Amino acid sequence: MLSQLRSKMDWVLTFIIVVNAVRGVLSAYPVPLTWDEAVYANLANDFFYFGFLCYQPLQVLLDFSRVPLLPFTIFLVYLVTTPNIIVAQMVSFLISLAGIYAVYLLGKEMYSETVGKFSALALSCGLTFFIIVWGILSEVPYILFSSLFLLFIVRAQKNPKYYVPAGVSLTLSFLSRYPGALILFVGLAYIILSKNLRNTLKSPWLYLGIICALLTAAPWLYFSKINTGDWLGFIRLFFTSTQSWSRTPYSNIFAPPNPLQLVLFYLESLAYALIPIVTPAFLLPYFYKASQAEKSSPQGRTLLFWILSSLLAYLLLMPNSRPVDFFRYNQTSLPAFCILTGFGLAIFLTDEFHDRKNILNIVRGNPLRNRKNLAVLLLILNITGGFIGVYIVRTNPEVLQPLPVYQYLKNTTYPWQIILTNVYPMATHYTDRLCLWIPDIPSWLDDWARSGHIGAIFVSLFNYVPLTSLLHLETSPLYQRELVIYYQGFPYMIVYRVRS
Repeated sequence: MLSQLRSKMDWVLTFIIVVNAVRGVLSAYPVPLTWDEAVYANLANDFFYFGFLCYQPLQVLLDFSRVPLLPFTIFLVYLVTTPNIIVAQMVSFLISLAGIYAVYLLGKEMYSETVGKFSALALSCGLTFFIIVWGILSEVPYILFSSLFLLFIVRAQKNPKYYVPAGVSLTLSFLSRYPGALILFVGLAYIILSKNLRNTLKSPWLYLGIICALLTAAPWLYFSKINTGDWLGFIRLFFTSTQSWSRTPYSNIFAPPNPLQLVLFYLESLAYALIPIVTPAFLLPYFYKASQAEKSSPQGRTLLFWILSSLLAYLLLMPNSRPVDFFRYNQTSLPAFCILTGFGLAIFLTDEFHDRKNILNIVRGNPLRNRKNLAVLLLILNITGGFIGVYIVRTNPEVLQPLPVYQYLKNTTYPWQIILTNVYPMATHYTDRLCLWIPDIPSWLDDWARSGHIGAIFVSLFNYVPLTSLLHLETSPLYQRELVIYYQGFPYMIVYRVRS
């Protein structure tokens, strides 16, 4: 029996199992949370302790407007385990495993089982995948449900009943990541490229799928209505709040940018938007050759449309985004990158598709052909790059340095007190206190201070802080410095108290 198991455990499957087993072990250890991760962790806690009505100030309602699927899933597990950050990380890890399997199924459905396995391998060893799944980020469930959506769309061309689960998956993709609603156009592109649009429009299953998509969205719409008074209030709040951390072409707030500044700004945006093209990292040659081979097939065109439409949409709709946002938003097309990369690995490491003349011409004489050791080396380099990326993210000073301060604040404030800070999601998570954004109008800040509810005011200069508020804290006799933490010789973290 053991020999039969070994015969079935080819090197691809072995690689996938080992890599994900290592990830699973590492996910059992808590990591310092970034801003968005802290928001999702806090939302899961809010759902558990307070329910689904936001009784807190408006800025906390902005966090309630975030995509709900990941924190809600974590909340469901908390009903069994009670809140625990390791549990939240393990939930994210398990969803990532389901996403890998969904990519395998999609690659298998579009091409073959071999391509499906190589696609799962490319995702498991993806440099960017390591970075986004080692924690609590919304990209993880999006990879799962966007892959399932396209999988069901592909299957629906043979059996229209699959439009029903496709509709459910579409809504869950949207609730995983709002901009991910673009996956709808990817599914439509596949239907058109498969020359099946007329039959699709005639199928009653399509309209049943649309109804199921709307029914799946109904709880979220109601959730938005009761908290904002508007069925789409969360969407409006989310996209309005994104403007607060966008880049700007204004080098001087008192004067509009000149034409040259605008041109340079949008050229910079274009450069940032193109960064995700290198998502396959060390496996880029396989992705490039597969794209070249598949640029005429419905499957290949659909996958390339998925990638290019994401790049173009985010560039046009969100040109002011920061580099990290361009990077993260374009991870919505990661399954397409992985399936094309998996197809590239399949055509170079197997003979399965060599009956196609265009593929034979691509692989003939190419140094990648039948070079399994080279492929393994590139996969290992991808994994190594992923670990380095995780290390850079998790040791970022703005994430790591304030951790002792959060513990200090927790020990020196009462549970009923409020902490004003410019890093309120992380502070809320680590202090178990209600933490709110520092008002940027000095009189509002003083009103809060005189309310008697403020336990401390914490400023981290690793993050943006309103300059007017900082100057007021330093000059007003109402406040006093209590703790100053220096980093590389500069006072980067300051705790203030209201004078009694």
